[in-house]
Amino acid sequence: MDLIYFKFLNGEEVIAYAKKVIGGWYIERPAMLVNLEDFKVGLATWLPYTTLSISGNIPDASILLIAQVEEEMVKYYNAWIGQGSKEVDIDEVKPIVETEPQTK
Repeated sequence: MDLIYFKFLNGEEVIAYAKKVIGGWYIERPAMLVNLEDFKVGLATWLPYTTLSISGNIPDASILLIAQVEEEMVKYYNAWIGQGSKEVDIDEVKPIVETEPQTK
């Protein structure tokens, strides 16, 4: 599955791993894009306390726009998932980078 950007008719913007199904899209681990101060963007759990916050089907009729997500946002999203999907400013999320331990 690819990480896909969805803009819904109600104005919400969501990114999620998704695949096309008959009549809509199947999504997993959706994250809502939220506007923060200074024109920054953050991620938050979409529809918390529902099963759709984990996975589910979204009908085509509720979607205004679909687009591929840029690689940098994929890294931030995956780091956000790795941090437990808490609400966070993506500028504060550091992509997970493996480094060798430093020796003194």
